[in-house]
Amino acid sequence: MGNKRRRIRDHGFAVALTITASLVLGTLGAVGPAAAAPSSTGVPASVATTVTAPVEAGPAATITAPTVLAAPAKTSVTGVVRAHTTKGTAPLAGVYVRAFTGTGTNAVYAVTDATGAYSLQGLAAGSYKVSYNSYSTSAGFVFAEQFWKNKNFEAEATPIKVGGSNLSGYDVTLQQGSTITGTLTMKVGTKSAPAQSVRKVTTYLNGSKTGVERYVSVDAKGKYSITGLVAGSYKLSFGVVGAKTGLRGEFYNNATTLAASKSITVAFAQSLTGINAELAGTPDLVVSVGVYGDTTVGGTLTGYVYSSPTASSTTYQWYRNGVAISGASKITYRLVGADAGKTITLKAKAAKTGYTSSVGVGQPWNTIALGTFQASPPSIKGAAKVGATLTAVPGPTVPTPSALTYTWFRSGSPITGATASTYKITAADKGFTLSVRTTAKATGYTTLTRGSSSTVPVTLP
Repeated sequence: MGNKRRRIRDHGFAVALTITASLVLGTLGAVGPAAAAPSSTGVPASVATTVTAPVEAGPAATITAPTVLAAPAKTSVTGVVRAHTTKGTAPLAGVYVRAFTGTGTNAVYAVTDATGAYSLQGLAAGSYKVSYNSYSTSAGFVFAEQFWKNKNFEAEATPIKVGGSNLSGYDVTLQQGSTITGTLTMKVGTKSAPAQSVRKVTTYLNGSKTGVERYVSVDAKGKYSITGLVAGSYKLSFGVVGAKTGLRGEFYNNATTLAASKSITVAFAQSLTGINAELAGTPDLVVSVGVYGDTTVGGTLTGYVYSSPTASSTTYQWYRNGVAISGASKITYRLVGADAGKTITLKAKAAKTGYTSSVGVGQPWNTIALGTFQASPPSIKGAAKVGATLTAVPGPTVPTPSALTYTWFRSGSPITGATASTYKITAADKGFTLSVRTTAKATGYTTLTRGSSSTVPVTLP
């Protein structure tokens, strides 16, 4: 046709319509800068759309561009973490930085690099607390955890308000932590022994009445250690103050109340020793219980029990869905059909003279699965002749099934009514082969069917 305009003819009076939809900011709200280059229409390529479609003659079609919502603005908070130690002040790598909202959600994490710099990226608008934590570094120092701004505890942390612009200059200096060590003992009869059942020491800093519980491990000599402490004045409590059984916790030094306890002054980067206590009461045995083994019916579970110090006697009881199993009072338990689909647990009670008996609970990883039979195929005894009687001999089956049924087959097809362990051959069987299948069933086991080999074709007597 050359440069002539092409005439479009359609009996349905359809025309080709080209529509370019553009986003009107005044209608849909502000949108961030478009990443794509502008299109030839003057509309950003990311939102321009060309639609070619037949439109029937009549009222003009109204086409509305899809609403495009702006992504929430994200902000970063950056800064540098330095370490103040007995060797001076320097950037600190490997510090774990965490920003989180007041509810502990929307957490964002970062780790300082070799220059001590960190960058918390992708923070939505809001108010964040930021913690700085480095338990150990290649330099061998332990540092006290800190919250922005120079706060020792989360409750005191100064929130950082995040808006639409990046924030920088949030620098902190972590202090080399101090250490308190001592020995915790108890009376066993008339003798002193390490108080290894103590699991926590609570610290109260600079007159605070709100303590910080710190997990401690008391070794075989009774020694404990609390690290990463800021310099200050501390009061301590050992164990559970007010406990009615086991060891009765107390404040330092032999005080029964926080107000009456003795304060301890801890200097910067100091290792303070000799903070000892002997707790009254009858100590508990520390007991832990585990279970291992085959968690299918027919399998055996075995418990293992650890107690500190070593118990002089231990009793056991297995439970099915929380109900004691009659007679299951050994350290091992063989699973039975009634256990299928249930949870089996073990409780162990440990006792030792001079200690309060303790109970530990352990359980298998999974609920108990159905067991499986182990069986050989059945065999057939008797002559394959009309009038003779064949006998099915089940193969050895472990465990012994609670029910065993039979089905006889004539050349692969079941024989109506032939469901006994014996079968009398009839004239209808002449020329066919005979076989039998056994089906084993038991509570808690998967049903198992095994088939015999076929006989030779049946003949007349």
